[in-house]
Amino acid sequence: MSLAGCPIMAGLCERHGPVRLTSQPAFESLVDAIVSQQISGRAAEAILSRLRERVSLQPVALANADLRKLRGVGLSRAKATYVREFARFADRGGLDGIETLPDDEVKQRLISVKGIGAWTAEMFLIFSLNRPDVWP
Repeated sequence: MSLAGCPIMAGLCERHGPVRLTSQPAFESLVDAIVSQQISGRAAEAILSRLRERVSLQPVALANADLRKLRGVGLSRAKATYVREFARFADRGGLDGIETLPDDEVKQRLISVKGIGAWTAEMFLIFSLNRPDVWP
């Protein structure tokens, strides 16, 4: 749906100006999204801080991280698995060229990873790839 198809949003954009989004690195953005699902922002920040200190937010480091170590930073068993599987996906090139793909292809590529759903993929499109015309 474009803004032309939604007069309310078109009016808001006209009145307030264009949306200003800042880029976030794709890998870190998606790790953050997985970690942050269904917990408070403060808890997610603490877990991400410990993760950065003890493992590193790099695909190869997280792909090879022991699940006990990931659990030790505060991740649930499921999230530890999701983060590690996403890191393996990224390490194998799953994010390569993603910024040039059409929205639907980005979404399909990301939701192929367990732990990343449609909403997370759409938030990634908006906030990491700066595509403001995505309607989750």
